[in-house]
Amino acid sequence: MLIQVTERASGKWGYTMKDMANNKIGLFVEKIIPTLLEAGQFAREAQGTVKNIGKDDEDPDSSDTEFIKQVKKAKTVIDEQVQEKLLVAAHAFFEKTPIHIDAEEDTPSKNLFLSEGADITLVLDPIDGTLQYINGSKEWAICIALLSQGKVLTAL
Repeated sequence: MLIQVTERASGKWGYTMKDMANNKIGLFVEKIIPTLLEAGQFAREAQGTVKNIGKDDEDPDSSDTEFIKQVKKAKTVIDEQVQEKLLVAAHAFFEKTPIHIDAEEDTPSKNLFLSEGADITLVLDPIDGTLQYINGSKEWAICIALLSQGKVLTAL
């Protein structure tokens, strides 16, 4: 499957898909991409207006440098809002399918999913590079993937 994402002249993002497999993973990708693009646009528009609220539960290793400690503790409300947008969309798709959730932030929608008997894991980092995001860098991304028994099925 080939997905080409481009920024349009309007500043909005668009995509085209070629060779979309007619299977559950391909259908998930097809359903999640509009929400992913919307979440990316939302995050981009908020960049520069949010502060680091930090992670309370993150205990950096004592051997970490000060920079690494800052990276591990970085979090914004945008991280939480992007994660919620994507988890709600994923839940609409996987509502009756058992799936493990490995999401970066502790948000309410993580608890919506059935996990007993799941052989698929949804991995989500709503703002990978939060510290860079906070500092206005363009070097951040929204990362979402599906895995089965440690094998990547798809990653966006």
